[in-house]
Amino acid sequence: MKRLYRFSIRLIIVIVGLWVAGFLNFTRPWILPESVAAGVCSGNPIGVYRLLAHGADINARMPGWSFDGLSLFQYFDNTGCQKPFADPALGQILFSHGADVHQETGSGYTLLMLAVGEGSETNVEFLLAKGVDPNRQTQTGETALMVAVRFANMAIVENLLKHGADPNLQNQKSETALMMAAGYGSTATVISLLKHGADPGLRDKKEQTAADHAKVEWRRDAMALLENLPAQE
Repeated sequence: MKRLYRFSIRLIIVIVGLWVAGFLNFTRPWILPESVAAGVCSGNPIGVYRLLAHGADINARMPGWSFDGLSLFQYFDNTGCQKPFADPALGQILFSHGADVHQETGSGYTLLMLAVGEGSETNVEFLLAKGVDPNRQTQTGETALMVAVRFANMAIVENLLKHGADPNLQNQKSETALMMAAGYGSTATVISLLKHGADPGLRDKKEQTAADHAKVEWRRDAMALLENLPAQE
């Protein structure tokens, strides 16, 4: 029993030692990152804190980086910015220094859209609780709800609708979330949108309704559902 205990302790020490060595080798916290975005992407809370302590702007844009180099976008991005050594301290440092959850990229892309696209129900809930507007639109008219509909993530769709997402907003093609849901054939999403006031009579720039979108993509269930709706007075 004592041997097993000693072995376990040694194994823990080795694992912790390897993690610390990896962290120090990868992030090099004694060297200031070139930017807050770079520090966030490498998961370097020490470097990020030092930069901010030296007066770096937490909400500054960095040309050449994805999402305009906005540090909070880098923190939420788990695809292009994987943060191998990220921990909760990194988020705490960003928010304690005034990172703005309402900021957008130059194209109007929001943190909420990013969280929705990554399917992170936790981050979506966090941002909605912070008062982020679910109805913000990009330059092309995209909304967070439209992003959620494409992925047919019902939990996120329902949460957005619960927090006031408007299902009748239209993009630059005059398409609505309902049209997209019909085209993708997600009857569960179609039903949810209809329950929250989606208008099946709206038309896009091609004069197509949601039912037409289902018909074009040959989504039989969605087409039958929309074509058999009671006539609106």
